[in-house]
Amino acid sequence: MPPRLTIAIPTINRANLLRRAIESALAQTSPEIEIIVSDNGSTDETPEVIARYAGRGLRTFRHPSTIHAVKHGEFLIEQSRGEFFLGLSDDAEFRRENGSGTRRG
Repeated sequence: MPPRLTIAIPTINRANLLRRAIESALAQTSPEIEIIVSDNGSTDETPEVIARYAGRGLRTFRHPSTIHAVKHGEFLIEQSRGEFFLGLSDDAEFRRENGSGTRRG
């Protein structure tokens, strides 16, 4: 059964911020969510940050060189399996509601 929601996190050279975005996505409690992270050719420690989350349910992608932001967004949409799609910037995070970790929308 496909997930209800895809949370897609595009990133490039944001190793210092990316952890917060990934952790907030992983904190969502619905089992009907897939999380994808796509590195758009980073030259910093971003690939290492993403690798730390191996085995935690993320689908990850890495582009060997930077592609245009629009193309990167289109790539994420093409890769999504969810009925609904939500882009989460690599410098953003979900707020926790009453500490529950669930997203309300």
